[in-house]
Order: sequence, then structure tokens, then C-alpha cells
Amino acid sequence: MKPLYLALGIGLLGGFSACKTSAPKPTTQATAPEQVAEKDPSLTEEQAQARSKRVANVSYDIHLKLAAKEKGYTGDVEIRFEHRGPAASPLRIDFQKGEVLSLTNQGRKVEYTSTREGIELAPSSLNAGANRVRITFRHEFSNDGLGFMKVVDPEDQNEFVYTNLEPYGASRVIPCFDQPDLKARFRLEVEAPGKWEVISTTREDRILNQASGNRVWSFPESLSISTYVWSVHAGPFKVWEDKSSKTPLRLFARPALAKHVRPKDWFRYTRTGMRFYEHTFRTPYPFKKYDQIIVPEFSAGAMENAAAVTFNENYIKRSVPTIRDQRALADTLLHELAHMWFGDLVTMRW
Repeated sequence: MKPLYLALGIGLLGGFSACKTSAPKPTTQATAPEQVAEKDPSLTEEQAQARSKRVANVSYDIHLKLAAKEKGYTGDVEIRFEHRGPAASPLRIDFQKGEVLSLTNQGRKVEYTSTREGIELAPSSLNAGANRVRITFRHEFSNDGLGFMKVVDPEDQNEFVYTNLEPYGASRVIPCFDQPDLKARFRLEVEAPGKWEVISTTREDRILNQASGNRVWSFPESLSISTYVWSVHAGPFKVWEDKSSKTPLRLFARPALAKHVRPKDWFRYTRTGMRFYEHTFRTPYPFKKYDQIIVPEFSAGAMENAAAVTFNENYIKRSVPTIRDQRALADTLLHELAHMWFGDLVTMRW
């Protein structure tokens, strides 16, 4: 057990900051003036602070339709929230690079404006108190590492989709208040091809077969979490399960990679780490399940989505892993697990 507890110490000392890694930049020789790319939409701290004073008690009821061999997806979201006091200025709902098809509040069409940053609700469109904004939309899948990614496995042509939302990527998937201090409860329903698995923050409580061959996955409401740690993963994953502890564990990988995965190691490190953190933090693991999803072409090392952590395939070795490989895997697994308490349960305001 010495290597594992060494890894635990390294994970704790390494801090609980974002789990992003970056590849070395290639050296190039400039031959022409550099083109300045248009900046992506953003949200400033001042804008977030102002919105936090106006909005409270947020929840999202999300419906997504995913299809094979498509460049994008469709969906609708019902956003429930309390607006504090009369509206004196427009209220922004973040939504990047997508298309709004319809929008209502409390069942009636209301005035809004689409911008690069999202949706500006006119003051006349808002109620003092309860609001129920329903938005239907469509969006293309991403290929730049942020938002809703789609990857085709070159070995068997299987398709996989997954979200990567830190720090400001949830609004590239759904319309939302995309800032960490406006935590919300998420309910999700996904229609997907029949052979696909779908994974999110909570464990599905119903799967319905459709005449089309698709299946509809329903996920019950989550705890209140920040938008950047909500997630969706879908595709024909290979699944391993471990029910030997009070919190059920699952591990997912694409079938072409499955023969190289060592699930016993993943489950052993995770179970040991969960016991360690519960004892050390004196707080039970906050979610009802813990999934780990190994995905292709992930742009970071790992990401601490609540109860559904994403991992880069570089952690899977095609040969017998060395002690150094095992320690590196344990370190990352335990770092991400620590984020379930520090980052997901307890979150920075900005």
C-alpha cells in the first residue's frame, strides 16, 4: 500500500486546482504577420457578480436528442429561477455558438435578443419572483476540446460524444447561467442510438426503447452543482462495474481500447481513496455513484465532473504498466476523486 498512500499525499499536496494539462508548443519560424483570431464570448467577474444579485434557486430540465453520423444535436431546456425584484435591465442567459429555435417564459412568447454571448431577455420578459424559461435549440458538436465533443474511433468507426465544460463551456452545450456560484439542480433526458450507453451526474432511473431503435435515458435530479461540473457522455462504451463498497463504481472505455484497461487497479485505487477522504474530511462522499469514463482525444489529463469523471486515454498503457505508470494513474485518480469534495461539493465563487 505504500505507493498508493504516497500517491494520496502527492494528490493532496498538488492542490485542488483545475486538472488541465497542455502539450508542448511546437517551435515554428514566423514568415508572415500573425493573424489575430476573434475572441470567444466570455463572462467577466463583474458581470457574474451582478447576475448573482438578480438570480437564485436555479434548476435545469434538459432534453437532448443525439444521433449517429450527425454533425450536431437538438434539445430543449427549461430553466427555473427566482428573479430578485423588478427587472430594470436585460438578463443574459449564456449560450455560445448555438441557434435558438423558440423561447417562452411561463408558457408565453417573450421578447429576447440573440447575441454572441447568448440570449438577452428584455426586462418586460421577466417576472419578479418565479420564472420558467423554456428554450428549444440546436447546436453543432465541437472539435476544439471544449463544449460537446464528438469523436469517431478509426479502428471500428464507433462514435462517441462527451462534454468538457471547464471553465466556461456549459454554455456551448445548453443555454444556462454559466458561472460557478449559480449552482443548480440538473434533470436530464437523452434520446440516443440503441447501442449507446449514456452517462451523466446521476444514475439513470429509466431506459425506454423506441420504435425507431433508439433508447430514451432519464436521469433524476442532481444535487445543486456548478454548470462546469455537469456532464454528458454517450457512445457504445464497454462497461465494468464494482459493487463491493457502499458507493457503486463504474468504468467506461471504447471497445477497441478495452483489452488494455486494468479495471481492478482503477477500482482498487478508487475504493481506497474514497475511504481515505471520507475519514480525512469527516464528510461522506456526496454523490450516489462514481463513474470514470476514459475517452478518446480528450484535451486535458482529466476533468472532475460531478460523479462522472473524464480521463485521457494516455493513462491506458498498451503493455504492462511500470511502477511509475501505476503511481501516475493513482495520483490522477485520487486527485480527481478529491475534487468531489473540493470543487464539486464546495466550490469557489469565481
